[in-house]
Amino acid sequence: MALTKKGQIIAMKYFIYCKKSQAVFSIAYLLALDPECFIFPQAGQHMLKVVETNSIVATPVCEIIEKLFLVSISGGLKFVIRMPNMHGHGLLK
Repeated sequence: MALTKKGQIIAMKYFIYCKKSQAVFSIAYLLALDPECFIFPQAGQHMLKVVETNSIVATPVCEIIEKLFLVSISGGLKFVIRMPNMHGHGLLK
């Protein structure tokens, strides 16, 4: 799971190396934010509810800015967890 510079949340399946351009691409499924994504307002944007889409994207790995964690619970609910960093306050401090 990762966040891209374009703000996309992707679930990476595999990587492809292009020998000609010497670039590495991630082939991934695109996830979308649920309309009620802020389930825990005190957590800010560290805990977001997501839904799967059928879209597949090829993203250069240099566009990936942050690793994310996917939490799937009973009932088919899925959440993306962003870890706190030194620039903000987070849920897991």
